[in-house]
Amino acid sequence: MPPASELQAIRQEIYFNGDEFQQVLLHKQVGKVFGMLEDHRLKTSPKGYPKEHPNIDLLRQKSLVLSKKLDEKALESAKQIAADLAVATPFVKLINHAIQLGVE
Repeated sequence: MPPASELQAIRQEIYFNGDEFQQVLLHKQVGKVFGMLEDHRLKTSPKGYPKEHPNIDLLRQKSLVLSKKLDEKALESAKQIAADLAVATPFVKLINHAIQLGVE
C-alpha cells in the first residue's frame, strides 16, 4: 500500500488517464500471468472523486498489486520469472510515472 501522497498521485493519474491503466491491466498477457489486481479497495469513492467516474473501481483501490503464486519449480526458473516480470513492467512504469508526476 503506497503512502497517502503517492496513492493520491496515482489516483490523479487514473482520474485523467484511466484508459491507459485499463488497457495495460486488461492486456491478455497480464491476465494470463497475474489475473486481476488484488482487491484492496475502499467501500465507497475516495474523497474528491465522483462515484460515476468510468474508472471508479481503480480509483477505489488502496493498493495496486499484481501477484502470482509460484511453486518450487517456477522459483528455480530465472527465465520464467524474468518473463513474468516483463509482463508487469508496463503497469509498474505507469505507477512510477504517476508518482513522479505527483512529486514534481
